[in-house]
Amino acid sequence: MAPSTLIGRVMSGDRPIAESEVTLYGLVGQCIPDPCISVNVPVAHARTDVHGFFSIDLSQAATEVRNAIGEKSVVTREQPRPGTFYLIATGGRVGARANPAIKLMLSMANPPPSGWVTINELTTAASVMSLVGLMGPPRAEELGPADPGDLAMMSAFVSPETGRVQPLLSEGVNSSALINTLADILSGCVRSDSPDAPACGRLFAGTPDTGLPFLKSTSPPVLPTDTLMAMRNLVFYRTRSVNSAFDLVPVDPPYTPVLAHPPNAWMLSVNFARGGLKNPTEIAADPDRDAIWIANTGGDSVVELSTKPEHLGVPLSGNAGFLGSGLRSPFGIRLIPLFPSEASLGPTYPVPSVWVANLGGKSVTLIFPGASGGASLKQIIGNSLDAPSSIEGVSHIRGVHQLGYDSIAVVSSGSKAVSFFRSDASQCGPALEHIGLDRPGAIGTCYFGASSLCVVNSGADDLVLVDPPGADCRGGGVVNRIHGGGISNPQYFVEDWTGKLGMTMWITNRGNNSVSAFAGSSEEEAVAGSPFTGGGLDHPAGIVSGGIGQIWVANNGSNTLTELSAWSTPPGGFISPAGGFTGAGLNHPWGLAIDRHGNLWAANRGGKSVTMFVLGTKRP
Repeated sequence: MAPSTLIGRVMSGDRPIAESEVTLYGLVGQCIPDPCISVNVPVAHARTDVHGFFSIDLSQAATEVRNAIGEKSVVTREQPRPGTFYLIATGGRVGARANPAIKLMLSMANPPPSGWVTINELTTAASVMSLVGLMGPPRAEELGPADPGDLAMMSAFVSPETGRVQPLLSEGVNSSALINTLADILSGCVRSDSPDAPACGRLFAGTPDTGLPFLKSTSPPVLPTDTLMAMRNLVFYRTRSVNSAFDLVPVDPPYTPVLAHPPNAWMLSVNFARGGLKNPTEIAADPDRDAIWIANTGGDSVVELSTKPEHLGVPLSGNAGFLGSGLRSPFGIRLIPLFPSEASLGPTYPVPSVWVANLGGKSVTLIFPGASGGASLKQIIGNSLDAPSSIEGVSHIRGVHQLGYDSIAVVSSGSKAVSFFRSDASQCGPALEHIGLDRPGAIGTCYFGASSLCVVNSGADDLVLVDPPGADCRGGGVVNRIHGGGISNPQYFVEDWTGKLGMTMWITNRGNNSVSAFAGSSEEEAVAGSPFTGGGLDHPAGIVSGGIGQIWVANNGSNTLTELSAWSTPPGGFISPAGGFTGAGLNHPWGLAIDRHGNLWAANRGGKSVTMFVLGTKRP
């Protein structure tokens, strides 16, 4: 049962913050001014006593909303939607005088069952890391619409009740040192008696807002005036203020352990060694189930991990993963919602399914996840399957790619062929053989020319554009080839629509430690400056779009990740440091995926784990 009263405390370490204004925010709908939108607004207020305590009557949490009924404007008192709560504590004093620069945050979605909460620098750091993509200047507390899972993500790392780090950050190779260090950086200003104190002045001077990275701003940098905006800028520009911010850690920090040296970025990473993982390769996000699917190559299994905040990293596939039905060195994996085979009669609701390419055999495995756990597995053979390495969905129903597919395509490195199957797993025409494939790898949807599929042709340093068979399973063949632009032993590609050039294809090149980029629709042209080197690129493998002009690459050769910008001039500028981003347990990372909360997951092919990076950026 949900609590009727919220009782909490605003703290800096073990010191209470008195006379702080605590505001409860929630999401409400409003239609004036037009159009109707959902906005996060204050719905309740409280003030802390000398011990930092406050209480809020949740039954009275509401706000006045002006809406139109006919030609009249009517003011109603609206309660916030469940699952949309977060708290902001503003001002107050730790010492003798109040400091209006104090601003701390706790995102919680719903109040804890106990009704007790703690707001401090740790909850602020974890909240900002989880929501930074929804926080914009000039007021970081005014979030864009967030779903309950986004607002609850903080609780996976810091307890909303106690304000202390969760056990997850002490599990295996994980550490709480980075998030403690960020909290300590804020504490110096929070414990000051004035915004003009050196601890605040240095913090604000070192964390300006300069607009989006790689975009030239016509306005001067804007310095923050409170600790919440300073934390937002630290996390948003994660590589920019590392050394100067690290120097602000107090001699006697309230949160320990702390980092011994500055990190290469203010970015939290968490390692999960669960579910029987062993040399995992490709990885796929499942937004509907709030899960990640992993091809567990070394364990002849498929592992499903939860991405829900309350069960983050918990194996949904048991301690050993899903086994059987032909799984043998599974490598390629793809979540492919399928329309039934009679989809030609008109689209119906797609059936969720996971397809796995068994590199160590001559089959693919089809997995139908159960609604309440478990899964059913089916082995598919024939149609020239031989050491299949990658899978992609195909849709013959125009405009429904985001909903589902009515057939699949499979690339086999053994037979050097592309095979096609209907949604019922039956063969869909003969395989495309003798089409010049040489060590073929990844296959994916692409929109160059008349093609709808591209196959990475590692041995020939190109990409083969393939037209799949029609809905009647006839026809299909090679349309064109993409080459040049620095393509050398290519591994994977991703198409991104969020950069300055519109639709752009990004390709990882193991042969020259680079990424190539092509833009265009009918004429494929390499982007100026392609191939791009630097930013830590080292035997790059998996690649994924972050959805807001970010391109992420797994460096299989150096245990790091590289981030490129699709908005730089020219596109392909590096956001990552020269050596790439490091992370907890990264071990020859291979496949990458971004979950529904904007977190980035990397499969550690050289180990027995996956690593999650908390990006706080929702995909559009």
